[in-house]
Amino acid sequence: MPEVYLIEGGYRTGKTDYLIKKFGGLLKKGGLPEEILFIHPRPKIVRKRIEEFFKNGYTNLFVDTVSGFCKYILRKYSDLSNFPKPGFRTISGLEERLIIKKLSKNKNINIE
Repeated sequence: MPEVYLIEGGYRTGKTDYLIKKFGGLLKKGGLPEEILFIHPRPKIVRKRIEEFFKNGYTNLFVDTVSGFCKYILRKYSDLSNFPKPGFRTISGLEERLIIKKLSKNKNINIE
């Protein structure tokens, strides 16, 4: 059973440092970087901190947001789905709301 951690805390309380140290501990126990999923709202900062902390270049890490992880999985396994090939793009904000409104109107669903 994989270990799962949810770290909560206020601004600048050491959450990221804790996760990076935990990551190092998993590697010391024999964990492989490709077996560790690291989800963080600011992945570029975490990747930089991991590279600084370990100095030996863990360049093959997957550090991303939840949304980024989902997009990765959808792209990697797109051959198993009906997603358009070679890829797709994600939408958000105003574009997302306009599309939802248009689709719901076509189906007579009232979305406010």
